[in-house]
Amino acid sequence: MPDDIKPLRASLEIDVRASGNLEPFYAKLDTESKETEWEFRTADGRMGVGRAVPGTWARRPEGVDDRILGFFCCPNCRGVSILLRQVHAVNDRNGQLSPDFRCTYFPRKRQQCPFHRRVHLDRWNHKPLWACAVNMRQPNGAWKPEIHIVHAETEAEAWFHMGRGDYQRVAAGRAIGFVAPEAGKGSILLA
Repeated sequence: MPDDIKPLRASLEIDVRASGNLEPFYAKLDTESKETEWEFRTADGRMGVGRAVPGTWARRPEGVDDRILGFFCCPNCRGVSILLRQVHAVNDRNGQLSPDFRCTYFPRKRQQCPFHRRVHLDRWNHKPLWACAVNMRQPNGAWKPEIHIVHAETEAEAWFHMGRGDYQRVAAGRAIGFVAPEAGKGSILLA
């Protein structure tokens, strides 16, 4: 295979541990500019990626096997992994990939890429990801700050998808590059 084409690799490692302690990663669907779009090529009858942007994902191209959900380019090592239907599922409400993504590349000899995160795919259902920052009332009456992720076109739609509950709204905005105020501490970058 030519040097400028990266071979694709299926990510088959499944992590069954709870994702509660993993930092979320919001993967952008890379379609916004011609310079950064993914480029798929074939060489010797095999498909490869000529160009992929780290930290983004791509839908499967036309004519590619239906067992493939899409492709993800690791933001750490730049390895491209195939997201397979037999291994992965995506929540239509918030674009969360399950199981949690663990990169299976070994960019340095005998040392696996350490990227392991809960991944949300932007525009999975053709709508952008929104982050809704709220304070949730706990059973003991205390308030706990939380971030909820939904797909929506507008802020009003994002709050609609949050539904009713015992929470206080703090802020809502696009999950990619969104900054929310944090009580008493200035602001925090969510993605």
